[in-house]
Amino acid sequence: MRSFYAFAPLAALALSACQPQSAEVYVDKSWVRLNAVSGQPAAAYFRLTGGQTDDSMFAIHADQAIKIELHETMAGMNGMSGMKPLDSVKIPARAKVMFQPGGMHAMIFGLDSSVQPGSNITLTYVFKSGLRLQDSAVVVGAGDPAPKL
Repeated sequence: MRSFYAFAPLAALALSACQPQSAEVYVDKSWVRLNAVSGQPAAAYFRLTGGQTDDSMFAIHADQAIKIELHETMAGMNGMSGMKPLDSVKIPARAKVMFQPGGMHAMIFGLDSSVQPGSNITLTYVFKSGLRLQDSAVVVGAGDPAPKL
């Protein structure tokens, strides 16, 4: 029994070394919902996972869009919700930050009409650290269910 306790800390250390720990932020599960009204902004959702140090994201770009703004849905008066723009979003080290319906999201203005449900667009995420990441976002129609990513 004594040898088990002597080696348990070493085994835990060895197992923790096997866990993926990115030195930088990464992004995944990106998707875009088109608006039911032509000419109105689409919305992008995704997951950011922090690296070994804190960072913050302050911009997103796409070749098929005029501009993309970071927003957060807020509870308003009389049960009505509203949105407020965000200058940046903090990504704490090793934390997961979700952009999802009803919470933080990216509003995509002037999306090219060639972008249709079932297609993909590349989103470029820009961080304070200077990191720029790209992820392919699946596009869904206004009434379609969210993709299972």
